[in-house]
Amino acid sequence: VNAFKSRISAEPAACPGVMTFFFFFFDRDFAARLTSAMSPQGVTAPNLARHVGVTQSTARRWMNGSCRPSFGNLPKIANALRIFTDYLCGITK
Repeated sequence: VNAFKSRISAEPAACPGVMTFFFFFFDRDFAARLTSAMSPQGVTAPNLARHVGVTQSTARRWMNGSCRPSFGNLPKIANALRIFTDYLCGITK
């Protein structure tokens, strides 16, 4: 609980409420869902990075699971891939 409170206070704009708790502490499959949504469409890390407005390195880190995007970037990723943010967050399949 203390780790959750410190995370919230450290990043208040990027981490609003219950979704933050779910996404950052329970979701372990973001990278798998992201890459599975990218593959059928032929979207590459450079393409995704360009659409979202991040570096290619950042997109690759999302893909390999070494980091997760901010909540501000989730809708941009979903829009680029024509999928719902709920899928990326693991709420729907």
